[in-house]
Amino acid sequence: MMKIVVLMLFLLASTSASDPFTLVIKTDNPGTSGASQFTLPLDLGSSYDFTVDWGDGTTPQIVTSATSPTHTYASAGTYTVQIAKNVSGGFPRIVFNGGGDCKKLLTITQWGNVTWSSMDEAFNGCSNLIISATDASSAQTGAVTSFRLAWAECTSLTSFPALDTSAGTEFFGAWEDCHSLTSFPALDTSAATDLAQTWYGCSGLTAFPLLDTAQVSDFNLAWQGCSGLTAFPLLDCHAGTDFSDAWQNCSSLTGFPVINTAAGVDFTGSWTNCSSLTSFPLLNTASGTSFSRAWANCHTLTDFPLLDTAAGTDFSIAWSGCTGLTHFPLLNTAAGTTFHSAWQNCTSLTSFPDIDCAAGLDFSDAWGTCTSLTAFATLNLGSMQNGAQCFTGVTLSPASYSALLNDLAAHNSGTHIVFDGGLSTYNSDAISARNTQLIDTRSWTITDGGIASPVITSPASASALVGTAFTYQITATNMPIGYTATGLLPGLGIDNASGLISGTPTGSAGSFAVAISATNADAIPGTATLTITVQGVPVISSASTATGTVGQTFSYQITATNAPTSFAAAGLPGGLAVSASGLISGTPVAAGMSAITLSATNVTGTGHAPLTLTIAASAGATTAGTASATAGASSGGGGGGGCGLGGGMGLVLSLLLLSGRQHCSRPSRTLPEQ
Repeated sequence: MMKIVVLMLFLLASTSASDPFTLVIKTDNPGTSGASQFTLPLDLGSSYDFTVDWGDGTTPQIVTSATSPTHTYASAGTYTVQIAKNVSGGFPRIVFNGGGDCKKLLTITQWGNVTWSSMDEAFNGCSNLIISATDASSAQTGAVTSFRLAWAECTSLTSFPALDTSAGTEFFGAWEDCHSLTSFPALDTSAATDLAQTWYGCSGLTAFPLLDTAQVSDFNLAWQGCSGLTAFPLLDCHAGTDFSDAWQNCSSLTGFPVINTAAGVDFTGSWTNCSSLTSFPLLNTASGTSFSRAWANCHTLTDFPLLDTAAGTDFSIAWSGCTGLTHFPLLNTAAGTTFHSAWQNCTSLTSFPDIDCAAGLDFSDAWGTCTSLTAFATLNLGSMQNGAQCFTGVTLSPASYSALLNDLAAHNSGTHIVFDGGLSTYNSDAISARNTQLIDTRSWTITDGGIASPVITSPASASALVGTAFTYQITATNMPIGYTATGLLPGLGIDNASGLISGTPTGSAGSFAVAISATNADAIPGTATLTITVQGVPVISSASTATGTVGQTFSYQITATNAPTSFAAAGLPGGLAVSASGLISGTPVAAGMSAITLSATNVTGTGHAPLTLTIAASAGATTAGTASATAGASSGGGGGGGCGLGGGMGLVLSLLLLSGRQHCSRPSRTLPEQ
């Protein structure tokens, strides 16, 4: 029996010795021990019973954790250290904890059969570590619940083995700053509740596996700085409450999945600096209270969804630096108390919606450097206590800014408030609100562009007559105190104090562009162009020829430019006359062509033009004459059917018949007897 027991112990010892946890170290790398030493870091609160082969023939048994053993080699160099447990659980953990001789560890070549109780800070700071071991599937890590900072700052790791992590609940910072990792295995994280900072700074990862995250509540900083990720899997995040900074600096993500964030409370910095996102999904953010920095510097976003932000209280820096946004949705921000730098540097925003900011206290730099913003809703800033740099660098339209000042005076009763309106100017209708109510009465400090430039409101055109008195009054908004007019025609001048342009135009007629301006005490001049059309002697514009017919009603309207006051027509044929309005009318009595001189007169003088008037004979007269002429021609033989007149008398009668003035009938006569 004794032989059997001895044999079993021998076999157990042989098995343990054949499967040691094996490390490669380099003693002269930086560390707390000497250049030819190495300190094996143990957890002073755990029990140990193991044998260590230091790689130089020295194999002591370690049964205490009072101190971490330090071995001195004969010379500095690279050594293989093997650790074999003497009893089950004889080597429960190793704890480099980011210090000691962590930089002396080069390689894990074998996991062996040591039973791990914890990986908490096991290889933290081992920046030279690579893992070449091929026995990860048999490594005894199945009972480990904490992988907290286990491989944090292992910056030389390019890949990671598929260890058994099925019992792990705590993965805080497990692979933090492992920026050389280019891939990651689909570990079993089904028991995980904490993934805070787990892959923080893993900038070399270009893809991420579909892990089981159904139990995780804390995703704080989980993938912060994973700048190589171009896509993200549809993880089950329904239990997540803390998503703060979860994907911060994931600058290569171009899209984002519709993960379940219904339980999410804290979205502080969740997608800060995700500078390649071109769109954002309609996530469930109904429980979110903090959206501070949530989408800061997502400058390729051109649109933003109508998320449920009704529970949100902190919107500070939320969309700061989203330079691609051209408009913004009407989010529910009624519970928001701080809007500090919320939309700062959103340089493409041209207008802003009437969101509910009634509970807001801090609006410092809220819209600072939104340099394209001109149209602004009349927000209720009645609770505002800090408006420093609120619109710094911004030029709101005078109408928008004036409405905002009037609303502040009406609803914000606070005193000694600092408010920056940027470069915006106000209209005269906001002078009382700004200067009297806010500054004088409530001791506000307001910085802005002053009163707006005057806006010329008088007509853009006027008419004048050469030689006739002319007046034009420049009028403008925003309290002008002086006026100018450049390019006035001869005979006109301006009263610079009142803005009255007056005088008697001289010279020729024409259209003149006059630059007019109005200036007030605080702003640059408001300018406009006045077009003065000067009229001279009338110019006849009606047709130069006309026709009519004898015995038929005739009319012709004389028209002319430059406001004629009377008309005349010389040389009219019989039956026609001209009225004072220039209408030539009547019934022509004789056919023929007349050369008529038309004239139109105004205060400047009289203009003339010829009119050639052709009056034709009536159609009836022409037919009768022809017939008479025909009849006269057939009477020359003295026979029947003619007028019966011969010789010269017949010729005269024929001419009268042709002219239509004589009707011929054959008279009866008695011939004398022979």
